Amino acid sequence: MPRLLATEEAKDVTQGFFADLLEHRSLTAVRKEKGRFRSYLLGALKYFLADERRRATAIKRGKGQTLIPLEELSTHERLDMEPADPVTAEQIYERRWASTVLERVLNRSKDEYRAAGNAALFDSLKQLLPDEPGAPSQADIAAQLGMTENAVRQAFHRFLQLVGLCMEIHRQLGKGHDEVIYKDAFVIELSRAGIPFLREKNYEITYKGVILPHYYYADFVVWDKILFEAKAVEKLTDSHIKQVLNYLAASKLRVGLLVNFGGDGLEWKRVIL
Repeated sequence: MPRLLATEEAKDVTQGFFADLLEHRSLTAVRKEKGRFRSYLLGALKYFLADERRRATAIKRGKGQTLIPLEELSTHERLDMEPADPVTAEQIYERRWASTVLERVLNRSKDEYRAAGNAALFDSLKQLLPDEPGAPSQADIAAQLGMTENAVRQAFHRFLQLVGLCMEIHRQLGKGHDEVIYKDAFVIELSRAGIPFLREKNYEITYKGVILPHYYYADFVVWDKILFEAKAVEKLTDSHIKQVLNYLAASKLRVGLLVNFGGDGLEWKRVIL
């Protein structure tokens, strides 16, 4: 033997050798005329020890696994070898479920807008979604408004919720109604959604320290945070935006939503003071 084995290691090797001998080697093939049985055992032991050394070396180098160059792996095989996601299975499921739902909603909405000839409007609406190309980051918006990012996330969710309600109103009523009809429908949608609001909220106008006898009347103030102004015109203009800016200045609010129900598709603008 090339080296001496420790007692316990020698025992393990001996047991392994005889187990291998009984399992893989046929003792019935041994013939007296071919040599002594002891010589047969010695030869078999040498082969066994040589195999054990090769196996031990392979384990040290690659844990008994065949080494395969990465360039020979297919794309699917490479993905299978990527490290596992550290999140839980439940979190992965929820992420995939949310992504699937969002994708289906976006595709359905895009088809509806395209059918109505408003594909460009859909692309504009989609810019509100996080991670969309060209969309301002929540950090940028928070810095602009002097808010925390958490407050911006909440405002973003509320903003999308209001736009969704307006989309439903326009889908049900279409264009051509008086402005007040859309406002009445908006009251129904807000009430059903459990969203707090004030309608026809009045704000004082001060001129050189004197309160004028007439007021600004905002169509709605929602959540005490968002000033909502509804229109039923062919197209929104700069004068409509300036009107909302004046209302924001009088109300001391920062964010307004200007919505026009009078076009073929819903038109809206976010106004920030």
